[in-house]
Amino acid sequence: ALTYVAWLVWLPPLAAVPLVPLVSKAGGRAAGWFSVMVGTATLLLASLAAATFTGPATDTAAVWLGSLNVSLQVTADGLSLLVSVFVSFLSLLVLIFSLGYMKGEQGLGRYYALVLLFVGSMLGLVMAGILIQFYFFWELVGICSALLIAFWLDRDAARRRGLQACVATR
Repeated sequence: ALTYVAWLVWLPPLAAVPLVPLVSKAGGRAAGWFSVMVGTATLLLASLAAATFTGPATDTAAVWLGSLNVSLQVTADGLSLLVSVFVSFLSLLVLIFSLGYMKGEQGLGRYYALVLLFVGSMLGLVMAGILIQFYFFWELVGICSALLIAFWLDRDAARRRGLQACVATR
């Protein structure tokens, strides 16, 4: 049962990413509150996984990269669960803070989609069971970081810092 919960820790933020632009059509605040709800559910699932932890567990899903015969795998151990609770908690705080900080900004659907992609990628990285999966999520975290840093595309300094972040994560 622990491994099912471990899958659920990182999948909701990733599954919510394509929904954020749809929700943002109702307004930027709707996208923000939707993201906070997803962040809350993620924290609750991470906490549940940590609370029900009895010992390390690994679960393998169907083949992910068929031609290479690579499976998608989640590993739940003490460290990954502790870090997932920490990441989920901090992410929820960032999402709540963003409700006020980003109020009135343009492109909130893009912003919240990037934050949720970042959160899901970070949790996927923490729970990755194989190296190629770890690398995939590492790259997603780096890309999201660069795009969030360069969020204000009309500002030269933001674009330069985003490019620097992209180069630094390589």
